Amino acid sequence: MHQHEKYRYDRYQLITNPVLAETMIGYIKQHLLTAGAVQRLDRDDRPKSPEIKNETRQFRFSLRRTGYKFRDKASNDELAVTPLVGLGKQSVLNTTIHHLMSCTAQKLTLCTPYFNLPARLMRNIIYLLHQGKQVEIIVGDKTTNDFFIPEDQPFKIIGVLPYLYEINLRRFISRLQRYIDTGQLTVRLWKDGNNSYHLKGMWIDDEWQLITGNNLNPRAWRLDLENAILIHDPKQEMCEQRHKELECIRTHTTVVGNHLELQSIQQYPSKVRKLIRRLRRIRLDKLISRIL
Repeated sequence: MHQHEKYRYDRYQLITNPVLAETMIGYIKQHLLTAGAVQRLDRDDRPKSPEIKNETRQFRFSLRRTGYKFRDKASNDELAVTPLVGLGKQSVLNTTIHHLMSCTAQKLTLCTPYFNLPARLMRNIIYLLHQGKQVEIIVGDKTTNDFFIPEDQPFKIIGVLPYLYEINLRRFISRLQRYIDTGQLTVRLWKDGNNSYHLKGMWIDDEWQLITGNNLNPRAWRLDLENAILIHDPKQEMCEQRHKELECIRTHTTVVGNHLELQSIQQYPSKVRKLIRRLRRIRLDKLISRIL
């Protein structure tokens, strides 16, 4: 996603697996292209959103009940990929994410562009730390967020989001400082010039890896149709590739040793500061975090 002098850092994987490709294409043909809510964008007479409101509601309801259909050919002791798709809090993808985190034997590594984890995932992380497991979180600095607006540009309300995410991260670190001090919890901030960060995914020990577009935030957890590929590597055949990718991701990161290393509300631009306080008075900041 490199355009001109700026890039958007993300994860790209090339997987050669005909069955996987056919499974994903079959899902698109069967569940997406046949839906009345899905309209071609090259049609001048395509209906407006209010005109297909009922179709959209039915579409979302049907997506909650459908998943990828395929014949399982892999055994538990060989390298394998599993496609996952889900919409809604109780989706198979969300359930898989929860169980992956819970089954961590040694170390969990997690990437997300927006630090706004659902409560269930936050509890998972705290549980792992209580159990003595290692947790590494790699998140974008607020200035690498897609919604960040530099101070020399006109401010818009959407520009408050990166600051709300940083407030979440600051509280998280402050709450779990003792685990940072012992080296159990590692929080890394990614920043490379004015480029943006959009990595998502999980690595569990040296056995599981989740490639996904899921931001691991409340919106992805409840409202969006999310896709993923789960890689099971019981014999660690991808160990070198996996470590190489993680080292590459860590290249432009700095380890946060204390919550005081992050800016506080008092240090934010005046317009941001005033808006955050206004949102807090009417508790809109929590609502915004749930839908964005």
